[in-house]
Order: sequence, then C-alpha cells, then structure tokens
Amino acid sequence: MDPVKNPYTPGAGTRPSELAGRDEEIESFKILLARLRDARPEQSQIITGLRGVGKTVLLNTFEDLAEGTGYLTAFRELTQETSLPELLAKDVQRLLRELKLSAKLANAVRASLSNLSAFKLTDPNGFELSIDIRKLSEQPLTDDLIELFLQLGSAAKAKKVGIAFFLDEIQFVREPEFRALISALHRAMQKQLPVTLAAAGLPQIPRLAGEARSYAERLFRFPHLGALDEPDARAALVIPAEREGAAYEEPAIKRALELTQGYPFYIQEFGKHI
Repeated sequence: MDPVKNPYTPGAGTRPSELAGRDEEIESFKILLARLRDARPEQSQIITGLRGVGKTVLLNTFEDLAEGTGYLTAFRELTQETSLPELLAKDVQRLLRELKLSAKLANAVRASLSNLSAFKLTDPNGFELSIDIRKLSEQPLTDDLIELFLQLGSAAKAKKVGIAFFLDEIQFVREPEFRALISALHRAMQKQLPVTLAAAGLPQIPRLAGEARSYAERLFRFPHLGALDEPDARAALVIPAEREGAAYEEPAIKRALELTQGYPFYIQEFGKHI
C-alpha cells in the first residue's frame, strides 16, 4: 500500500480511521450531553484500561462530541508534576471569558469568586485567578473548587451552554485534589448545573476514586477498555483497507487477529507495516 495513503495510525492517542468496539461508551456519552443540557444529571465516565487500548482516543472523541453540540470544553493531559488546581484555575477563567457574560452576571460571578480562600481574583474587571499555595490545604481547596464549579455552572446555565472538562492520565491526580474535584462535581450535579467531567486512566482508578470519595461510583461509570472481540478487531483491520481500495485475504485476516489478540494498538501497527 502507498505509505502516504496508509490508513493505519499506531500513534499515542491517535484516532484510528475505524473506531471499532466503542459504540456503547460513545452512545452513553451522547446521552449524558443531551440530558445535561436539559438539567437532568447523569453519570459521566472515567475510562480505564492498560496503555494502547484507546482510552485517549475515546476521550478525544468525547471532546469532539461535546464541542459538536455546543459545549465549551477544557482538555488536559496530566503528569506526575501536574498541579490540578493551577490547571483548573486557568481553564475556569478561560471558560468564563468564553461565556461572554453580561455585565450584571459577570459582576455577580466576580463577587462570589472574590470570597475564595486559596484562589484569588487578580483583576477586578476580569476572571484571572491566582493560587495562594499557603492556603492550598484540602478543605480550603475543596470549598473553593465547589464554589468555582457552582459559579461556572450557574453562568453556563444562564447562557444555555454546557461545560465539559476532560482529564487524561487521571491516575496522576494527588489524592487531596481528587477528593476536592469529586466533591465539586458532586455539588454541581446536585444543583443540576450543566457541568461534567470525563476522564481516562489506568485500571486502578475505580479503587482510587472510591477511596477518595465513597460516592464516586454514583457520579461515574468506569468502563474498562481491553482487547476488541473478533468482529470488532476484524472491522478495525479490514475496513480501513477497504476504504483505500485494498483487501486482505481471509488467511491473512485470521493470522493478523491471532498475532494482535485484538489489541487496538497492535492492530494499527500490523496494518501500518503489512
């Protein structure tokens, strides 16, 4: 096959041309987006699985779906060095600007944010936030994140817009920050505000979330991505080639499925080099 037109994409988080075997998760997220816009709370998803199964691909797909239905979004890939409060402060101030609030509503939001403890407004006429690390202990952080989510969600509701946060590699979130984040999302859901969070991480995430907050399992579904079953693995291999006018012989397909064991990254790698 012409290497320029080769449809297989074995990169880190690169969307394959045929996203097979993820219909259930995608449909569930579509329902979430629709319900949230109607002020109907819905469990979001924290996608789990080993590396190479398509967690980031699916999370990016969720982001595309949200943006395609008019949501404002914020996507972050976390690392061991990440300060989640700093990232959220930057994202919240950007999202508040993008909402283009009326002067009256903007002033009301600023008045509420001026009472935060760890987060500080640095511009009386804007939404720029700084963080006082001396006050970044767990309870002030939790209280501040709850207020940030409530103010952002209330402003979004007034503008009839949804807000969706996306966090990749969420296993790197520090436990106190994870607890504060879950608490903030929980409060926003209780108030039926159009704010949600979807994330992706390694298989230990359901346990970590449960340890962080006992009610996390009621806020999130934890779909586990693994190897594709035979029909989906076949589709992931065969359909991209067919779109380029190429075809595998049946023995080659069977051998490819045997070698890759339905593992999404290996299917892309196989197709790229066949």
